[in-house]
Amino acid sequence: MNFRTEVQIEKSPTKINHNQKILLLGSCFAQNMQVKFAEGGFEAMHPFGAIYNPYSVSNSFKLIKECSKINAEDLFFQKGLWNSYSFHSSYSNADKDIALGQMNNTIGTANEILNSTNPVIIITLGTSWVYELNETGNIVANCHHSLASDFTRRFMDVEEIINILRPICETSARIIFTVSPVRHLKDGAHENQLSKSRLLLAVDKLISEYDNCEYFPSYEIMLDELRDYRFFADDMAHPTALAVNYIWQRFSDTYFSDKTIDGIKEYEKIIKTEKHRPSNPNSEQYLSLLEKIKRDKENWIIKYKK
Repeated sequence: MNFRTEVQIEKSPTKINHNQKILLLGSCFAQNMQVKFAEGGFEAMHPFGAIYNPYSVSNSFKLIKECSKINAEDLFFQKGLWNSYSFHSSYSNADKDIALGQMNNTIGTANEILNSTNPVIIITLGTSWVYELNETGNIVANCHHSLASDFTRRFMDVEEIINILRPICETSARIIFTVSPVRHLKDGAHENQLSKSRLLLAVDKLISEYDNCEYFPSYEIMLDELRDYRFFADDMAHPTALAVNYIWQRFSDTYFSDKTIDGIKEYEKIIKTEKHRPSNPNSEQYLSLLEKIKRDKENWIIKYKK
């Protein structure tokens, strides 16, 4: 007997391989995916940190495409740190120059990925709610714990989401949309469903119009196949590591060839060996192991990236 509903996903005829570079934009689930890609030997980047709404995702893409610079006047000082409303707080710093350097280096590296051969852009949308800074009217990617009274909170409607994401779809890159499985329960259970529904409707419209765009059902897998609180963290909103691993497995089955999956497994073994910490790092045995790891990495690159 089958006690769950499995989300049916057609295997993609166009596979993702280790020669391609991966750019991920969006929520904290995009960060989860970036980690899985990196652990599997891919060159993958999640610039800007967690970004949840479509407007901020589109603005981030624009900064990357144009390789724009963040200037000193774009930052604001709060609670001892220099922050940008376009970046996650992980980029904030007590030193303004360091903060600017980290942000601009990130944009430059992401631009290189975007301009590489056959890049893949994975966009994870989290919410249709946006926060407009009252002082400027601009939508922010991160509020940085500023006062709630500094912002006006509103819903993006479906047509607005579609239009704001069009510039991304109009690039030559391959775009894989997904909706974050993270439940935004602070918005309210009903409001979270309304928010996710708008994202789903907008993405469905875009993939029907653009041949380079497709959809992977992370949200549906989490809520249908894994509809049990054991797959949620203590906050009852974020997926556990087990749930992330399962969604990654479904993604792998959809987009990776047998050769790529073999490459991921081999790379994971190399990295596992590399993380081993010996009792005597200067021993001849450990130094020999380091040489072997180096050779294994070189052979892996020849086998899977050339």
